[in-house]
Amino acid sequence: MKRLQGNSEAFFSIFSTNIISLLSLFILSIIKRFIMQKKISGGLFVFLIGILFLASCAKDTVVPVQSNINPNLKISFKDTIQPIFTTSCAVTGCHSGSVNPNLQAGQAYSSLTSGSYINTGAPTQSSIYTVMAPGGLMSNHCTPDQADLVLAWIKQGALDN
Repeated sequence: MKRLQGNSEAFFSIFSTNIISLLSLFILSIIKRFIMQKKISGGLFVFLIGILFLASCAKDTVVPVQSNINPNLKISFKDTIQPIFTTSCAVTGCHSGSVNPNLQAGQAYSSLTSGSYINTGAPTQSSIYTVMAPGGLMSNHCTPDQADLVLAWIKQGALDN
């Protein structure tokens, strides 16, 4: 699945997934009714349920689109990344020490690196990026450009600079 770029696309993705689930339940109820009326065998029923389960399996992946971030821009953790975490994540009741990772100034870098939130070998698979990227669990707390900055920082080696 391509990276979602806006709230309407995220809504459509969630909406379409729910529609598929509802259709699967509807089809399952129809199949059950046919079994009760002895119009299809139990073996066929098991086969059809297997097909429904396979059809409903999906894995969303985040694939970055063209970034607005200059790839030659050197990104500083202290001056660029930490301010994003401070204003968007390390607020009371969130990632301010009570929820991992701790993204407070002075704690964020060690929390991210010791907690396996960063994957410099495959930056787009870094969990700190995937939750911030549009469509991610925390994407409503940051902008796509902020997520792109975090990705660019990881691509540059996720240095504590």
